[in-house]
Amino acid sequence: MNPSSIDAIMGFDPTKLDVFQESGRTSDPNVYKTNPKDSKSEDGVYRSRVKVLLNPFNPQASIVPQVTYWLASQDGSRLVRSKLSLGDKSCPLFKCWKRVWYQGDDSTQEGKAIREAARVRAKSIFDRNESKWVLVQILEDENKPELVGQFKVMKLARDIYDKLVAIMYPSAASKKQAYPVMDYVVGLELNLEVQPGPDDPSAPERKQREISYSLSQFGSYATIIKTDGTPLLDDEEAELVDNYVTAANDAQNGKTEKKRTEGAKKIEELRPKLRPIYQKAIEYVNENLKDAVTGNPLDLEKYCGYQPWTSDEEEAVQHFIEIVDAGYSPESMGYEQLKALKAAEAAPVAAATAAPTVEAAPVTAAPADNDLPF
Repeated sequence: MNPSSIDAIMGFDPTKLDVFQESGRTSDPNVYKTNPKDSKSEDGVYRSRVKVLLNPFNPQASIVPQVTYWLASQDGSRLVRSKLSLGDKSCPLFKCWKRVWYQGDDSTQEGKAIREAARVRAKSIFDRNESKWVLVQILEDENKPELVGQFKVMKLARDIYDKLVAIMYPSAASKKQAYPVMDYVVGLELNLEVQPGPDDPSAPERKQREISYSLSQFGSYATIIKTDGTPLLDDEEAELVDNYVTAANDAQNGKTEKKRTEGAKKIEELRPKLRPIYQKAIEYVNENLKDAVTGNPLDLEKYCGYQPWTSDEEEAVQHFIEIVDAGYSPESMGYEQLKALKAAEAAPVAAATAAPTVEAAPVTAAPADNDLPF
């Protein structure tokens, strides 16, 4: 889809996630994180205001699923993205997980015990995470004011995803009109309220593990701003957008038929004037949506979605799988150790199956000195 298409908007490097594939879980400057531990508020809640955006490179891929495996290994741990991100179950790691998970059966006590042990093992080895990613622009953040105006990628919490879907694709039973939440000009702001988990002395990990996004809500409409935090639209353009949104609300939710008719008429009157504003917003996003490290275009689909594994990743995955299939944990058994173990196990077998020894023919002794011919 052409990202400059005004109808597409109104209707509704690394170019790879390199930092996610490093040997450690490091911070990515392109990811917007709202962890309560970074909050400057007295109650410890991380508050900010952002705008979730359409992906200009492919609006249909504006919410990108991501399935990752953290490969904890003696040979160097790493995070790899799985084909499951695309719904493709041919992922070698997924198939390996299935081989472990589905061992045993429930028909016998022995089978049940094997199955239970296999599932405990699978949970200890395979650290899989499923998430959804979007583009955002930070509109307000007192915790990290230097980020205001910046474009980032953000993991979409389940609570927020459900609310976004309910607004963009309301059920017929709700009788609500769909709203283009991710629109550059009339899309909604997202008021983030990220709460820390409880302080539990007996389980301090709960404070991080049970972070909640449940109080986060979509608010009124907000147009994108400049990357320096100043308005993109001038006063006249901003008033035009406001009149358009008011007219759209009247057309959809007016209390009387007259009000709805007037709203619809006003929309048609304003629409041609709004198109240049959309073009301005689209061009600004296309020009300024950049990778914070390389300065290359920040393509959400390429940055957060599945990308074919590099040769190093393929090798690491294959070694990981070989260790697991051999019945060991990659955290306690390195690949070279496995090779040495296999060689040692194979040695007695090789000796036992070697060809039978053939008795050597007698060697003729050298003649005595007095028997020499000369």
